[in-house]
Order: sequence, then C-alpha cells, then structure tokens
Amino acid sequence: MIVVVEEISKDPPWPPAPNSRRTWPLKSWLRFDSHNPDHGRPSRLAAHPSVPFVKDLRVDEIKDERRIQAVAFRYLSDLNALLKREHRRGLDLPKGWLEALHPDKETPPNELGWLPIWPSLPSEDDAKDQTRAPNPTLASWNLSRNPGHALPAPVVLVAAETYTQDQPRLSHGLGLRVPMQIERTRAGFRVIIRSFTAELPRVGEVALTDYVQQLNPKQRQVFREEIQNYLDFVANSDVAQLTTATSAQIDPSSYLVEEFRFAGGKTGDGRPRFQFKAVGKARRSARLPRSESVHVTSSYTFEVSRDGQIIGIELGLEEAQTETESLITHAAPGAADVFNRPPPDWFDAGDPTAAYDYAMRRPTREDPVLERYRDEEFIGTPVPPDGRVALEAPGFRVRLCPDIVQADRDQPGDVKTVPLPGGPAPSPRRDDLSAINAFSNSRQFFDMLSAFGIDPSLFAVRAQTDVQIFYRSGIRPGGGGDGRTVNAQVTFDCKSSNSLPDINMRLALAELSRWDRDLTLPRDQRWAEPLSIGTSGRWMLHEFGHYMLAARIGQLEFKFAHSAGDAMAAVYFDPISRLADPRGDASPNFRGYTYPFVFATRRHDRNPLMGWAWYGALNRSALEADHGACDHNKAYLTEQILSTTIFQIYLALGGDTMIGPAPDRYTRGRASHMTLFLLTKAIESFAAPPSEAEALELAMEDAGLSMSTPLLIEGGPDAWQPGLTHKVVRWGFEAQGMFPDDPATVLNGPGQAPPVDLYVRNQRPLKVQTTAGPLAYGPGAYVPVSLDWGENARWLMDPDAAIVLGNRGSDPAPSITVRAWIGVVSGTPGDPGWDLGKNITWKAALPDRRIRQIDAETVRKVNHLNKVVNELKRSRDSAVLLIEISNPDDRANTDPAAALPAMVADGAAGLSDLPTIPRQLTDLVACDNNLGLMLIR
Repeated sequence: MIVVVEEISKDPPWPPAPNSRRTWPLKSWLRFDSHNPDHGRPSRLAAHPSVPFVKDLRVDEIKDERRIQAVAFRYLSDLNALLKREHRRGLDLPKGWLEALHPDKETPPNELGWLPIWPSLPSEDDAKDQTRAPNPTLASWNLSRNPGHALPAPVVLVAAETYTQDQPRLSHGLGLRVPMQIERTRAGFRVIIRSFTAELPRVGEVALTDYVQQLNPKQRQVFREEIQNYLDFVANSDVAQLTTATSAQIDPSSYLVEEFRFAGGKTGDGRPRFQFKAVGKARRSARLPRSESVHVTSSYTFEVSRDGQIIGIELGLEEAQTETESLITHAAPGAADVFNRPPPDWFDAGDPTAAYDYAMRRPTREDPVLERYRDEEFIGTPVPPDGRVALEAPGFRVRLCPDIVQADRDQPGDVKTVPLPGGPAPSPRRDDLSAINAFSNSRQFFDMLSAFGIDPSLFAVRAQTDVQIFYRSGIRPGGGGDGRTVNAQVTFDCKSSNSLPDINMRLALAELSRWDRDLTLPRDQRWAEPLSIGTSGRWMLHEFGHYMLAARIGQLEFKFAHSAGDAMAAVYFDPISRLADPRGDASPNFRGYTYPFVFATRRHDRNPLMGWAWYGALNRSALEADHGACDHNKAYLTEQILSTTIFQIYLALGGDTMIGPAPDRYTRGRASHMTLFLLTKAIESFAAPPSEAEALELAMEDAGLSMSTPLLIEGGPDAWQPGLTHKVVRWGFEAQGMFPDDPATVLNGPGQAPPVDLYVRNQRPLKVQTTAGPLAYGPGAYVPVSLDWGENARWLMDPDAAIVLGNRGSDPAPSITVRAWIGVVSGTPGDPGWDLGKNITWKAALPDRRIRQIDAETVRKVNHLNKVVNELKRSRDSAVLLIEISNPDDRANTDPAAALPAMVADGAAGLSDLPTIPRQLTDLVACDNNLGLMLIR
C-alpha cells in the first residue's frame, strides 16, 4: 500500500514557485485562521483560492477511494509543513490526527479516519441506483449535480472519529473536511483542493485519538476493546436507556444516541482519568405537560487502570448525570388563488408604476382587499375522483391539524386534502387557503433546491426526509399553545430509538386582530379561521432555514447565528418585490424589511457603523460566549448581520441592476439564484456543525469555486459559469466587519482587505452615505451598482479617465503581469436583450507587460494602455478593452495559474476563451476586481 503515497509524492511539490519561496510573504496568498480557542469553539481554517493544490490520477485510480484519501493526506501534510515553516505550529490539530489520516495506516476503529464517499463515485459501467441505500448521518459528501452523481463533481472529504466497529457512532461535532473538485482530463482525472476546515474538541473536551496517545501500547489495546463495549452498552442497552430516561424524564423508546464526546485528565495520584458524554435526542415523558423533543446529554466518568481497563471511580453507568435542552426554535388541473408573494411584495404586472399603498397591503385588511394580491397556481395533478387533492410533494407533507381546525377532525389519514377544482376559491381567512398556501410556499422552496441539484431524499441525513408542515398549529412553550400568536417554529420529533427524528414545522398566525367566522353556519359550527402565517412565503423561508440545518447537521441553529432563513427570505423575494422598485411612492426604506407582512422588526440592510458587524458591538456577547452559552447571547442580532451580509452579496452579483428607471427583474433574479445556490450548497457541504461564521463564508466561496457545471437560470437563455463568485463572497463578509485587524477589539465597520488585493479602477463609488456617516470602502471594492450596459454603467472603467491599477491590501504586490484584449461590439449596448446575445467579437490580444511592484494602497498608471484607448476612440466601431492584472498573491480568475474554468490562454489563443455574450462578460468582470472593462462607443 505504501506505493499510493510514493506515487503521489512524485508529483510536483506544492506550493509551486514563487509561492514556495521562503522570502515570499506567505500570508499574502494563504489564509490561515485559528479561531477562539479561549471561547470553547476552537477551529482551523485554511484557504488559498488562487494557489490550488492539484494532483492527477490515472483512470484506474479514481475507483479506489484510498487514492483520493491519499491526495487529501498529502495536501494536509504539505500544508502542515508549510505552516510549520511559517509559524512553527503547523495546522495545530489534536495529537495523532494527522498521523491517523495516513491512507496506508491500519487505523483502529476508535480513532480518526476518512469516511466513505456518499453517494459513491460511479464508474463508467456503474448504473446502479445508490439512493435506495439508507442515508449515512455523516459521510464524505459527493455533491455532484450530474445524473447518477457522476463526475465532474465537488466532493467534500470528511474525517471523523469512529467509536464502535459494527455500528459506527460518529462524532458530528468534531473532525475535518477537505473540499475538492474532481474532474476528468485527457489522461485520467484531476483533483483540485483550495481549502480545508477543522472543528476541534471544545474547551474541557478531548479527541479520543489524542487521549489514546498518552497510553502505552498495551493499555491502548485493552482500552480500545473496553471503550467499545461501554459505548455500545450506553447506545443500545435497554438498561442504560431506561436509566437515562428516568433521570432525564424522557420516553426511553424514543432515545436515540447520536454521538459521544470525550474528556481526559488524571486522578489525584496521577492515574489516567476519562469521561465520556452520550449525546442524543428523545421525546419528553408523556407524563409531562408538553411532550416536546429534547437534547439529552449523559455523562460518565472513569479511571483507567495501569493495564488499560476502565474502572468506575465517580459514577457508574447506572448513575449517569443527565442534562436536557429543548429542541425548539421560534420563531395542475387543480388550481387555487394563493399569495405567490406576500401582499406588500405584490406588483401589478400591467402597471408596475402604480402608486404604492402599503396600508392596503397589511394583514389586518378585509378579505376583499387581500383578494387583490393573489394569483392562480396549479396545486395538484391529477385530481382524484372525489375532487380532493392531497397536499404533499417530495420533501414535505402538509399535515392535518385537528387540535385547532375543526374540519380536520373528520378527515382520514394525516395529510391535509382540499377540494380542487370546482367551487369558489377559499377566501384569505379560511383554513383551506392556509393549507394551500403552506403547500405552495413549501413547493417553491423544494423546487429551488431541485434547481440547485439538491435531492431532499439525499440532503436529509440527520432526520427523516419529509418535513411535516402543520399549517395551523399552537406554538409552545409560551402562551401560544392555542395557536393565537404571530409565530412559527421548527422542532424535532423523536419517535423511536431505531429511527431518525421527524422535523416538524408549526405555523401559527400572521395577525391577531381579525377572527372572521362564517355567519352562514349554525352558531355551534362557527369556527375561527384567521389569516395563517403560511400566507407569508418570507416567513416560511425563515423556517426552512432551520429545516436545512436540522436535516443536514442535526441542529436547528448555527452556533454563530440563529439561521440563514432571514437571508433566504430577503434574497429570494427581492427580485419579484414591489418594495424593490423605487417608483410609485414605494419608500426605499421598505426594501430592507425582511418580513413586511407581519410587522417583524428584522432587517437585512443593517449598518456595520452602528454595531451590526461580525466583530462589532452587537455581536460581542455571542462572539465572546463559550460554546454552551452562545445560543443564549446571539438572539436575532447575528441573524440580521448574516442576512445583511448575504443580501450585500446578492446586490453585488446584480441585485441592484436597473433598466432605465425600472428594476431589471431578470438580472436580479439570476443574482438571487446564484446567491441562494452558494448559501444552500454551503450548508449541504457541512459535516461537523461550524462554530464560526468564517466557516460559512469559506463554504460559500468553495461552493462557487467547485461548481462542476454552469448553473442554469430558469426561464432564461444564459447560465452562471463556474468559479467566478468567490471574491464577491469574501468581500460581502468583509464589508460587514469580518476579517478584523484585531479580533479582540470591537470593530464597528468593514473588515480588512486581503493582504494583497489588486484591482483595475472602475467607476464604483468609493463610499456610501448612511445615517451613521459615510461608509468608506475605497477603490477596488465590490460596492453594489447596477450591472447594466447603459451610458452611466459604474461597474465599467471610465473611457475619459486614465487607466489606473492599484492594490487594496496591506502588503506589497510584486511580480505583476498585465494582459489586455480588444473586442468589437455589435448592436446597441443597453438595448433590451442585447446583453444576452453574442454581440462581442474578440479581435486582438495585446502584448503582456510586467510591473515590478505595487505597494500597499498605492496606484500605477499604465500609459501604453491609455494610448490604445485613444486609438480605439478614433475608430468608428464600438469596442471593448478588457484588462487583467495578476500576481502570485492575487491571481485573476482568468489567470491560467489559478486553474479556474474562466482561465484565458496567453496570446491570440486566449481570444476563443473570452465570453462573447455581454451578460457572461459582466459576470466575469464584476466578480473580479483584477479585471477591468472599458466600453468605447
């Protein structure tokens, strides 16, 4: 087996020159973060998007996962050696972790190891359906969007500790992940790696691999055998489960042990001491007032004898200490009229400039008013003979709610059915419409996942596949148990120790002031049917943010933010919202309301100068809390920081684009599509729950970098190309205060630019005026502007100004290459649909030039290109001049050394690599400040 690593070690060393030079400023191209070791959430993160680790494999090697694991191990080894040379600590992982990942090491079952790729990479002749196998709760994820999960594919190689051999119990809370892209080449396959993350044991805990290192070889063998027996007993024994159930007041038949955590130490006389915690989910005892599901943590403490045997010293298995924590988070031929968007978002397609009357779009308005804001939508096909359509689809089921809805008490089964077609559509304040709208909004969400290549049957690994939608429900704990509250929640429902829990979404009301009754019915049958919160697609997307975390990582919330639901709601609905149209008296302030229909005060346009920053005043309580207390400190503050960050990324990708005075809904929609793709694919890629927001930022970068195929835009003629968005993602988090100069100090404002960040100056504003003062970004930033081709397109270079190159970073940028290309423009830029045709023909590649160095925050003029501009102006044809500036610390996406799909070959050969469709050229340039584009009319 040694031959595996020997063969790989013959490949060219990484990093290549000049990045491998000892004198090179390493931090300029390699980002390495070691986060919050004193706050109970230690993690590691490394990223180098423009200096990829690349290894080639033969055709026969891709069939053996050990070969891929060997590539990841070599990458980690090289990265560790590089960091040791830089700061002498290397990756600083728990002792024994790196050694345990050696692909040829016979790893014991209770130490760290690579997890199998799932779904497995199919071979050329492998057509079997892998989706029928039970989903693993943790694996190395194959995130291919291709049929059969085939290559090319993003693969996230995951390593975790395995505690028992026959039925592996994996710690979902610690481990490491190596995202990679695997693609075909003429000679075989290529593996490309640009980052790595690790979640380490919390303060007070220890990796089992690390603990075993302190034992001698004889003790290790005995200890491993003993610990397997103990863990298996705790996880599967009726005695242990009944003891835990009695202590924690849970139903023993529902108790599911999901993972184990460990702590080590020594007794007073120096003997090894050991503690493990069994962590799982269960339903509370039926004797309690509310049989909700809870996290259950049982702690067991032992000493280890001199020969490795485990001896109880403080607690026996029958005397375990237990703690519980509530698993609740708050907050077709058959057609019907539904709220396809919440009424405040609705606009009249026939008259989009009509005066905006927000008061008439409030949830307290009478039914005839709310009727105006509904659209017909096909609900079910085919319609059964009885005319009732079951409200269920892949990924979800709308459930009967007999506790609150009187009409549901006589329906059979547990899925809500509604009478369609025929008869008048239910009025807004009717339970049938509440159910229909909950179905419609749920289907929109799962249709979006499908467009991203996410199959709910594969996505849900920590819970049952179908989320249960209770369209009229009480909210507990609190005073909303009767359903008379403006709220919704997602909960786990643990039913059996032999199966994963259900995810329940409970929907209450959108407002409380009107409780209409059908006065045509006898008095004893008049049942209140108020407006459901299921009519608000924005609010339901918030709840689906919790569903995604629960289904993928087994937690209802991020540790650093409530969820990504606010961000999904804001970005999904903005392109189709009347609130984003400045005409007709729609106040610009309305656009920042995340939930304009239910009067929630949350916004997605928060100002970092006012403390809404990742390292700002309003996030310090969560940032500085230990791991256990973080949930109680973040509230909804960090969710608004996150939603503002994601919304800023959406705006920079095209979400502010206009056609004259009107919003360009198509371009905004494709920007929304890409932003939501990056966010959802990032969540899909997680293994251990991320403890820091930086992990989400990097995962969103990786989602764009590892795109294996273009992302099609529904209803549009074009697509997003792979590998373009990572710099905009990084800037979006930077603009909201991530990447501080000193994490220990409060930063109410933007963070730091990358150490080297080259740019070609365009016409974007250098600062933005806010109510708290000017928000300064400086040149080279991705400040959102309209990405149109009109006369005042600010993302373009100014044809009447000198061409200027600069460096936003704090380090000098040496060894710069400047390339440029000239294209001829046909048609009239800015005309409707012009940007979606093949209207650019590339004619010439200018000779490369070299710039020795651009120091930090300085600029250089390039006179030879200014002369080219003057010559183009004398021509009668419209033309474009594309400029690329690149160096080993900050490579352009078009630089071949970055190994991205947007690469452009040197010289005339590169002309065929450049986009001929203006919209694709916009994506290329607007997403990379290393590129500048000048339109000469």
